[in-house]
Amino acid sequence: MLMVLPTFKRILRLVLGLGAVIGLLVVLLGSVFLSALNGQWLIGLLIGWSLLVGIVLAFINTPMSVYMQLTVPTELLGRVDATFSTLMQLALPLGTLVYGSLFQACAAGPVYLVTGLVIIGYLSYNMWRVHHSVATKQIGNDE
Repeated sequence: MLMVLPTFKRILRLVLGLGAVIGLLVVLLGSVFLSALNGQWLIGLLIGWSLLVGIVLAFINTPMSVYMQLTVPTELLGRVDATFSTLMQLALPLGTLVYGSLFQACAAGPVYLVTGLVIIGYLSYNMWRVHHSVATKQIGNDE
């Protein structure tokens, strides 16, 4: 529903693109776990990976927070933020259950590879939808 707002489309493209970067980083993590690296190299790569993920997440969270503050009425901002945070916290046990089961059944490398590819595929589909939505609207405005 938010894709019909022109201001949100720019932010949405940025967030979807950066989300795809997170997907690529998850694929990279799966590749690291599939490789035969010694302990020092593995620790170094994981520290670098964590730093990159943290930087990308900062660039995802900031525009979303700014957009919420600009669009949600001030008197409702606390409630909306609390609801959003609660929903995110509710997702954690589900992720723990799913990935706990997956890591019991499979090695870490393939789980991360498949997860990263699913993230990239899902976000690519949504980027296509946003692009298609913008293109359709521009064609309608040109006529």
